[in-house]
Amino acid sequence: MNRLQEIEARLAAIANEIEQRGAELTTEQLTAFETEVNNLKTERAGLVAAAEQRNHLLNLSLIHISEPPRH
Repeated sequence: MNRLQEIEARLAAIANEIEQRGAELTTEQLTAFETEVNNLKTERAGLVAAAEQRNHLLNLSLIHISEPPRH
């Protein structure tokens, strides 16, 4: 499982726990979940941005390779 999958799984687990135990959760627990969710979303956004940047660079490299030499 890659890190993006781990993040998605943890976000789903948090959502499930809040749905299941919502009324029982204390303010501290909810705040902890909120902090964790925000951190996970920030990490996910960074991973997605890095992947998009890698893909963009790869596409530029492939375009350069596929262009015929100019004389």
